[in-house]
Amino acid sequence: MGEDDKYWDAIEARLRALAPDLKVELKTHDDNRGNFVVLIRHARTGKSREIELPEDPVWDMVDNLDKRQEAHVDKAILEAKSELEEP
Repeated sequence: MGEDDKYWDAIEARLRALAPDLKVELKTHDDNRGNFVVLIRHARTGKSREIELPEDPVWDMVDNLDKRQEAHVDKAILEAKSELEEP
């Protein structure tokens, strides 16, 4: 099990809960910029886009169960969902 697995599991759980039409295509941890980067694709429209989530909110969401940071992650997911659903 990789050290980031619990963070990826949490990110993917938020994606499934908020936007089940978004599927994870690729995920990486950009250590240089300090971001979790997720390439998502919308199942219906076929559009894709990256979401960059800074490490600190993700870590706090998982390690400290910080609801404010969870809201930060949710906002990024919902913005991407909205953009990918546009015609």
